[in-house]
Amino acid sequence: RPLPLDAAAATGAFCKREAPFGSRLLREARKNNLAPELVAAVVHTESKFNATARSGAGAIGLMQLVPKTGRWMGARDLTNPAQNVAAGARYLRYLNDRFDGDQQKMIAAYNAGEGNVRRFHGVPPFRETQNYVTRVTGYKHDLGDRVASMTTATVR
Repeated sequence: RPLPLDAAAATGAFCKREAPFGSRLLREARKNNLAPELVAAVVHTESKFNATARSGAGAIGLMQLVPKTGRWMGARDLTNPAQNVAAGARYLRYLNDRFDGDQQKMIAAYNAGEGNVRRFHGVPPFRETQNYVTRVTGYKHDLGDRVASMTTATVR
């Protein structure tokens, strides 16, 4: 008889089946007590799941970390998807802790830097950062809705 998926099982199934590098994203999100949808949304927004992405500002890999932040978060090779996602998730956890769980500030700081978020007491008035927060939040909600719809699906 088919069994309904609980939320954790649905999230795991979704990540593994639907998101590139999904198992890695799920593992690092859980290890850092973050929503897997958030980590996937940051990766999607930063690199569109392209492990070889590089920005003009020198950010590298899936989570588009600059080398200094990557090293600080324990990555030696930001072109390695496992190290990149591990360091990016640790950095998100750090920002989450710094901003007492305020997701808007955490996401803004990932884009614009912790100092800018503190200076402006919230999301900085930079169009790029405001758009970034909107895109990450929207994609996170979309993923959450897709996972929620799986809880009504069944496992055979």
